[in-house]
Amino acid sequence: MHSFDAAGAELDRLEFVTHEVSNAVADRARMLRAAHDNRHFPLVDALVVAFGLERSWPIVTCDAKWPPVAEADIEVLLA
Repeated sequence: MHSFDAAGAELDRLEFVTHEVSNAVADRARMLRAAHDNRHFPLVDALVVAFGLERSWPIVTCDAKWPPVAEADIEVLLA
């Protein structure tokens, strides 16, 4: 089994749900990165925040370097 297939099988086992990223979410992520000078805010992280905002979901990260996003409910988990 390839690692990609193994990862998919593990996500299935854990009952993870994936959602498509709409153009609106992608555009919002782009604007978030631009608003925060793209520092410590990779596109993948901006997509997570944008998706949470679109769905009105809380956002959880372990990356304390994320910039504050006023309209987002972001919780930073620290070890």
